[in-house]
Amino acid sequence: MSAALNGLPQFNAEVKKWFAAVEREAAKAATGLAKQVFEKVLEESPQNSGDFVANWKVSVGAPVDTFEPGVLSRKYSDHKGEDGIGDFVRFKRGDADAMDYARAHAHWKVPKLGQSIFISNSAEHDERYAWQIERGLIKFRPVNAGAGAAGRRSVEFVQRSFATITRPQFDILRKIGT
Repeated sequence: MSAALNGLPQFNAEVKKWFAAVEREAAKAATGLAKQVFEKVLEESPQNSGDFVANWKVSVGAPVDTFEPGVLSRKYSDHKGEDGIGDFVRFKRGDADAMDYARAHAHWKVPKLGQSIFISNSAEHDERYAWQIERGLIKFRPVNAGAGAAGRRSVEFVQRSFATITRPQFDILRKIGT
């Protein structure tokens, strides 16, 4: 009987090591999926001052509930208003400045398998308005037409794109997730 159990502790240690490696790689792939959602939400979100897009936050375990207004440098157009000062240039969906800011300030970390990755936005001016954008309750300028529900639409896009994950896709997601 003791001969049959010979090497059992080493076998158990190897199995635990293998499971830990599988969990790490799966968590990297999950982070890769979250990064895909993040990129899509940046592209799909409406812009005016750029504050909304610049304030997409990434966190693990709980959403971030902070807002940093005016993080983008204001640009002026050549058009002069009645006061002789140039008008502020308004951003539109897809403009890079706010997206680049959000990417540069995203705090990505690979979670433990089972922990939630949050992509959140607490933009506000006179009131919090991120939820109004998500629910489609804001009238958008033509350059932002159809930009409501950017979060939901981004998640759905990634869900469709990765409904069945092949081995090559898994490998790509793991690389993206690190």
